[in-house]
Amino acid sequence: MRDELAGSLRDLAVCLIQVNRDAEAVAALGESAELYRPPARNGSQFHRRRLAEVLNRLWRGLAILGREEESASVKAEWSALAEASPAP
Repeated sequence: MRDELAGSLRDLAVCLIQVNRDAEAVAALGESAELYRPPARNGSQFHRRRLAEVLNRLWRGLAILGREEESASVKAEWSALAEASPAP
């Protein structure tokens, strides 16, 4: 159930971005990331990949909204996650 909700929030964010509703997209991505973080931290490669995807979109969305400090923090989390993940 958690995975489905996280995926739906990610998909909703993509749709919101397409209709220029960036603030709402960022909120949906933030919620999605919160759902993906616990299993990603427990070592699930599937969840690590999904979290990395969501964080990548989230830091960019935050930057678009001018929320530079938050964007930098999320980008650092994304970068650390990407560096720690083995190549597929």
